[in-house]
Amino acid sequence: LLAVYGISIGVFVGCLVMSLAETLKALPVLGRRIRLAVGIQYLILAIAAGKFAGAWMYFTKGFGGA
Repeated sequence: LLAVYGISIGVFVGCLVMSLAETLKALPVLGRRIRLAVGIQYLILAIAAGKFAGAWMYFTKGFGGA
C-alpha cells in the first residue's frame, strides 16, 4: 500500500512540475505581448497556484477516469 501511495504522489508531482515548466517557457512571450515590466513574480505565482489547484481537483475529485 505504501509503494502504491508513493508512486501516485511521484506521478502527481512529476505532472505538476512538467506543466509548470511548459508554462514558464511561454512566459517571456506573454510578458512582451502585454508589456509587463513590473510584477512578473506575481504572475508566475498566480499561474503556479492555478495549475496546482487544477491538478489537485483533477486528482482528488476523480476526474482522471480511474
